[in-house]
Amino acid sequence: MPKETVEVTATWKPIPYDIKMNDGGTNHSATPNPATFGQTVTLHWGTRPGFGFVSWELITPKGLEITNNSFSMPAEAVEVTVVWLEGKLAFRFDDEQ
Repeated sequence: MPKETVEVTATWKPIPYDIKMNDGGTNHSATPNPATFGQTVTLHWGTRPGFGFVSWELITPKGLEITNNSFSMPAEAVEVTVVWLEGKLAFRFDDEQ
């Protein structure tokens, strides 16, 4: 060791983690992808002819919460599956309430 004081500076770089989406071959996306810890990731389910989007099924990591198609990126990769319902979805609105 030198007799003089030595100054050392550490430079940290965020680690990017991937978001894997399983969905039966549609044009899905996650933005951003890859993402770093703490970033807000938004999931987009795309379209699948003859099917309606139902929900996201979280594969990994356990306990991650997806709210309004978004989540805060954990310090590990994420895997989700798009859940589809075959057929058309119909909604009825009663405007007299």
